[in-house]
Amino acid sequence: MRHILKLAPDLIKLDRDIIAGIDTDPARQALGTAMVGFASGVGASIVAEGIETAGELSMVTTLGMHAAQGYLLGRPTMNPEDWALWVRQPQVDAI
Repeated sequence: MRHILKLAPDLIKLDRDIIAGIDTDPARQALGTAMVGFASGVGASIVAEGIETAGELSMVTTLGMHAAQGYLLGRPTMNPEDWALWVRQPQVDAI
């Protein structure tokens, strides 16, 4: 945590070791919640790494993480055309 404070990053990536099983592990959920709050407080964004299940994706979204990567979302690629498929367009609520 001391290193994060010194670096003052714009982006904090939560490793697969933290994300794996976050949908079923209250301790991981508590850590995720704390990291979302910390990131918000210092003006950083969180990226959840290693999303492999729909349950993990659902939970990180519920916890307030708005960026993620992992095999569930798309395989690594160097092809820029593939990258366009990963961008989720904002949804507009019907009035």
